[in-house]
Amino acid sequence: MVKTTSFEQFINNAKDTVSKINNGEKHVLIKKTSKNIKNERLLFETIAKENYVDQFNHFLSNIKEHYIGKMLTFDYRKTQVITNDDFLLKQNGVPRASYLIATLKDFTQLKGIEHFLLLFVDNFSKLEDSQESLLELVKHYKTIDLNESSKTLNENKLKHMHFMGLDCKIMGMFYKNSDSTFDFSTQVNLVLSPENYIIARPNKDIKNIISNNQTLLNAKKYFVKNENFNPYPIGKYNETEADVFTSPDDNPDVYLDLDVFRCKRTAFFGKTRLGKSNTVKHIISLFLQDNAKNTNTDISKKTGFVVFDENGEYANTNTQDNTSLYDKYSSQKYIKRFTLDKTKEDNLMLNFYLNPQDTMSLFNSLMTKEKSIYIESFLNTDFISMYKMVSEFAESNNAITIKDKNQLFKLQLFWALLNKCGFKHKYYKNNKAENVFFENINELIDKPFHLASHILDDLRNVYENELKDEIHTFEQLQIKNGDDLEQQFSKMCDLIDLFIDVWITHPEYLLNKNDKKKYIVYDSLLEMFNTTNKAGYKILRKFYDFHSEKSQNNVYGLIDDVCEEAITAIIDLSTVINSDAKKYYAERLVNKIFKRKIEIFIKNETSKKPFVIFHFEEAHNLFPSQSDKGESNVYYKLAKEGAKYNIGIMYATQSPSNIFSELLTQTENFFIGHLSAPKEVSALTSLSFSFGHLSNDIMDIKKLGYQRVLTNNHRYPIPVQVFKFE
Repeated sequence: MVKTTSFEQFINNAKDTVSKINNGEKHVLIKKTSKNIKNERLLFETIAKENYVDQFNHFLSNIKEHYIGKMLTFDYRKTQVITNDDFLLKQNGVPRASYLIATLKDFTQLKGIEHFLLLFVDNFSKLEDSQESLLELVKHYKTIDLNESSKTLNENKLKHMHFMGLDCKIMGMFYKNSDSTFDFSTQVNLVLSPENYIIARPNKDIKNIISNNQTLLNAKKYFVKNENFNPYPIGKYNETEADVFTSPDDNPDVYLDLDVFRCKRTAFFGKTRLGKSNTVKHIISLFLQDNAKNTNTDISKKTGFVVFDENGEYANTNTQDNTSLYDKYSSQKYIKRFTLDKTKEDNLMLNFYLNPQDTMSLFNSLMTKEKSIYIESFLNTDFISMYKMVSEFAESNNAITIKDKNQLFKLQLFWALLNKCGFKHKYYKNNKAENVFFENINELIDKPFHLASHILDDLRNVYENELKDEIHTFEQLQIKNGDDLEQQFSKMCDLIDLFIDVWITHPEYLLNKNDKKKYIVYDSLLEMFNTTNKAGYKILRKFYDFHSEKSQNNVYGLIDDVCEEAITAIIDLSTVINSDAKKYYAERLVNKIFKRKIEIFIKNETSKKPFVIFHFEEAHNLFPSQSDKGESNVYYKLAKEGAKYNIGIMYATQSPSNIFSELLTQTENFFIGHLSAPKEVSALTSLSFSFGHLSNDIMDIKKLGYQRVLTNNHRYPIPVQVFKFE
């Protein structure tokens, strides 16, 4: 067994070896692995055999080395501590917002149940200066020497001591369990008179219990159940913005187990450039390392991420990190990056021509304020399912013949409408025309640009009887053998223009035998071509930024990557200037992944698939406003129901007051940096009582990477200097 004196020391000793093993260097490390790691089981043994109560008792036996003072007043919520300069100097001071402990020296009368109170230092306080109070202080300090065999304080020294008070908030009580661990309760079960308590400054071991207790308890539980578990260090416990009068060696690492993020909602609040993204990158790095571990072979124990990268700093190398999340882990199979840059091939935007159903869904979601009857009719148009056709094509490997000519003509009208609006369907690469639309549609549908014979017959009838002088125009637009796809598409669009003219000017030729409109089923589309006294198709031109002629509509490959293979997908939003387009495509992807996870849940396969976590950078730019929220909104549903489908949410913002309340109130984990506006701090403290006493510190402290961390494993915020991502 590896000899070790602490959980942290074991981690530090094993860190380099574990890293090399995870990077595949097993051939040179077999002996070392067998001796020191044994598939990480020794780590669990170390944690399981740590006796934190013994560590506390050792601290107690040297309490005079950590002594701060005694209690003067005491209730269940707060206490006033009396101390003096001598004790403060010996402990290098007591910073505001730091933690002290209040403990008894002897627990024999309490059946040996060791416990201590956790105190939060709020401020200095004034002591009563009456003669009677001063005498009481002198008497009081005669008893504070912990070594009964020697009285080091004499009356003369007591007269010149500078007494002061510390107001402290009582956070709760750590108490001993039967398995040599501590548990924590916010309720203080036992209160004795103040003079029974000793106030002390925690050493590294006690700080480790304060910051990591629940994580260590979880590690023990996993060890007992023989399940894989790894806590990861996120940063150093650090009570002050300045490192003066303190040493980093006196502070333990703060550990997180990744389960606190799975199926949970996590907020990262703070002003820009002060470490929010650094913390997120560090956390996602831990998941990538966990996914890639040789010991983590069960896909259901892995986690897929979707990162909405507002500024491109996760996807691309930046000067702040001199690298990026993608660059650092691109050699792994668990990370990919995607773009919404419409000028790049294979982007995640919609190619309007390739999928009318998804395009109509876009129009519907962004044209809710349009009240015109013809627009409402157009938005209700239904099209044949392209996904169904793709499925049929995959089975037969032959182009699909659409037997329902009505459905084919609807598609053709839709394509012609997009073309008339000016949505591009081709682009040039190396001076050669490329057309994703033509390549895919021609492979999928047999003769996609050929109008049905009965439509051509009706047109011919009009030209032969009413427009004889222009019949040559009609004849020239007939598709001939040898016409390429560009020529076929162009002729189809021109023929549809002729059809629209006939529909408007000679509707009598488009009637059936009962004098009823033969083409009434297409009116919702035909009306969009008609610009008489209305905008018609021109109203769609505002969606130019939402369409990309280069897109393959490959979003389903990304969904498979995340939901089936636990891939971290970084979505680079930095090149999208149109904020509405950015917001729409983020919501579209969330919606589709959410639906996929629901399908997995219905099939009772949730326990067989990876967890999924969404991260939203600059979330206030993507999330709905308070007025736009509602039960139909996917973010609302995700906040309320995501955990049921093994979905977690992480979101970073400098403006928590702009985040919709349903998500805020459901959030379990908080990483809080500097917030300068009282409005934003008020939004935080109103949703989490745990930060009420930290309002001033959150507004005052501006140190890069300094966070107050409150997770599902903590009952109170922990001050952490987060490690730099690099």
